[in-house]
Amino acid sequence: MPKPVPFAFSIPMKVAWGDMDAFGHVNNVSYARYFETARAEFFSSFRLWAAKLDKQSSGPVLIHMDLDYRKQTVYPETLSITVGITSASRRSFSMGCSMWNEKQECVLTATADFMWFDFDAGKPSTIPEQFHKLALAEAERRKER
Repeated sequence: MPKPVPFAFSIPMKVAWGDMDAFGHVNNVSYARYFETARAEFFSSFRLWAAKLDKQSSGPVLIHMDLDYRKQTVYPETLSITVGITSASRRSFSMGCSMWNEKQECVLTATADFMWFDFDAGKPSTIPEQFHKLALAEAERRKER
């Protein structure tokens, strides 16, 4: 696995007691939820959707996700969840995620691919120009790091 690097966008995530499994560490499904929460905050920061979640006519749909577990996490850890866009095309984009414990050790890296979808037409569509420009700029900044 390549050496992980934090993304610029970051949110803190307090591990809840209920996030752990019978083996005494955070359950693998919890990490997917952490990534989902960070993505939602990231999208909200770009005003990709309304905070009150009114019905949208189009938006990103998750089509693939990979998670690489690097280190165990236990309650009551607070993780730093970092996310960013790594690539974008006219109809899709990819995001990366890295999660860091309080010792600044990477506990997980992840990638996710999204297709822009027209919910009314029921088919993929072109990413709106405003978000597409932001996505390309974000991906370019990441390459420069």
